[in-house]
Amino acid sequence: MGFGLGTAAGPNAYYLALTNVAQLAAVGANPARIGLTIQNNSAQVVTFTFGTTTPVSASVGIQVPANTNITIPTSGMGSVGNLGAQINFISGSAGPNNCTVLEYY
Repeated sequence: MGFGLGTAAGPNAYYLALTNVAQLAAVGANPARIGLTIQNNSAQVVTFTFGTTTPVSASVGIQVPANTNITIPTSGMGSVGNLGAQINFISGSAGPNNCTVLEYY
């Protein structure tokens, strides 16, 4: 994926074990982030938000269905909005439910 503002050669990979308790800053803020791929490797829905918005239920945040992924492209989103903010997660069950996050910069 494209070139970001960072100096390190991306992407960064984060391997998360999610539960039904909101995890703030499961992936820390990275102002140089220009794209993301979130892979839900579990049989549960995973919900995520950016910044200080806490995902408290399936109705708050962006849902990633079981065993699927979502990609937020590098088409300028790194310099628009809050893509570089911390990423918060919650899972649909006590888990742990595995999730992989790739950030591009």
